[in-house]
Amino acid sequence: MIIRVPTKPGHPVARRDRGIYVTVEWTEPEDNGGTDITGYVIKYVGRPGRYMYFSMFDDEDIDADKYDELSVNENTTHFQFTHQLNAMTSYQFAVAAVNDAGRGEFSEFTDYVGTWCSEYCCLSNAIHCMGQNIKSLAACVCVCVHGFWGLNISKRLEIETWL
Repeated sequence: MIIRVPTKPGHPVARRDRGIYVTVEWTEPEDNGGTDITGYVIKYVGRPGRYMYFSMFDDEDIDADKYDELSVNENTTHFQFTHQLNAMTSYQFAVAAVNDAGRGEFSEFTDYVGTWCSEYCCLSNAIHCMGQNIKSLAACVCVCVHGFWGLNISKRLEIETWL
């Protein structure tokens, strides 16, 4: 029996779970190459500072040499990034299947998904700075959208007025 590399998986989808956690999901390749899929490789690229309300960017500034790769050594169709990504960055992901013959072709890239602050959101620093009456944002904090819009309206107005 001749085995060959698998075809590319179905188009992946990425979603931000919270903070810097992102889950990537995909479908199995249509053709496994004649042998079982043993794992996947996820290729990803981040663009620091491009986050918040933005979801898509021009591909003209993608540098193919700056991709990172992560091996998922099991036959699964999802992976959660928990500590591999940076805060306040937009990411794109592509997935390739692996079998005994090697790695197949990468899927198309996902739309961009942006990460926000880490688990201890920078907004808590803004609230601390308010309490200490430190009004220099450079010395204090960037206010992240994730935490800011999660607050009730009176707290948001208090911070907006203070800033």
